[in-house]
Amino acid sequence: MERAKFATTGYCFISCQVIKIMESMLFSDAKLEIAKELYVQTTDKKNYDSVVDSLVYKSDRDELKAYILSH
Repeated sequence: MERAKFATTGYCFISCQVIKIMESMLFSDAKLEIAKELYVQTTDKKNYDSVVDSLVYKSDRDELKAYILSH
């Protein structure tokens, strides 16, 4: 996770790229964490629903939605 955070610092992404990065993570908590981290760096926030939908667990989707609403 630290490596992913370091590698993505200073770059902008689109939602489909965030999903690709999430797919490289093995665990759902890591996917959720990187989705939160990259939200502020995403240029097409209107499409971030696709990132939310890519999460497997409803609790993770709900947590990401709450995070988005707070930002």
